Amino acid sequence: MSGIRTVGYGILGGVSRAATGLGIAAGGLRVLAYHDVPSDTALHAQLQWLQRHFDILTLDAALEARGNERGGDRSALVTFDDADPSVVERGLPVLDALGIEAVLFVCPGVVDTTVPYWWQVVQLAVRHGIDIGGRRVGPSDVLRLKAIPDNERREEVSRLTELIEVTTSSPVTGRQVTTEELRSWTSAGHAIGNHTWDHPILDTADPAEQARQIERAHSWLEDRGLMSTPVFAYPNGNGSTESRSILDRLGYAGAMLFDHRIDRGGDRLGISRLRVNGEDDPDVFVSKLSGLHPLIHRIAGRP
Repeated sequence: MSGIRTVGYGILGGVSRAATGLGIAAGGLRVLAYHDVPSDTALHAQLQWLQRHFDILTLDAALEARGNERGGDRSALVTFDDADPSVVERGLPVLDALGIEAVLFVCPGVVDTTVPYWWQVVQLAVRHGIDIGGRRVGPSDVLRLKAIPDNERREEVSRLTELIEVTTSSPVTGRQVTTEELRSWTSAGHAIGNHTWDHPILDTADPAEQARQIERAHSWLEDRGLMSTPVFAYPNGNGSTESRSILDRLGYAGAMLFDHRIDRGGDRLGISRLRVNGEDDPDVFVSKLSGLHPLIHRIAGRP
């Protein structure tokens, strides 16, 4: 972070610590949304702080707390999207050491494969200086591809894959989680949820594809006994009328957003989550959990 941002977050972190310590931080259920675990040491420090200041709930307890009058006030739930292998390799020992039960949202389409997610293909294209359509692929292309129709995104990512393989003379691969690792996760008492088959942006896909994505992943997880409580996380936080209807029909107990808000209860298919990073500076992490960072985020008009 720049010097100004560091000072700003230092002040925000100090205020957040004081508010949390005095019990005057914003009320509601904190649902933390992680992705990978770059550092087990950093994750341990973050979750240890969380444990000192909030009651960390299991998935079922969190869903029940949302129905209470105060919406799980001063409580938290830990979740991870995309089932990055680092969550099992580095995160699971930390969670078990602290006695915290977490939720892992899985895309079965990549489990037991070496197929990278579509945005990882874009990142590889950036790294290798790939040109497509007369221009160099850049980091902003991930955001651009999130906004275009699903079939167009798939076509462009397929083309990028071909160009990378021609440039590098090697196949495009990536480490993905295995079924065995998912079983080790559930055997340790942690929960697994549905994150679609292969992580499209649901509101860019047609209704039939949305149904296929949700239902195929649902069946895969159920057939293997990996999802005891049916819960879902919208990829990128993007839901739709169609996807909500499908989840409701399948009897899902909850569906998670990615809106950087403290959850206040209510709609079970629109559970708010806070965007956290395993490498967040302590001041940044504390300010996110206090509610001040999300408040500033909304005032600034950020999505």
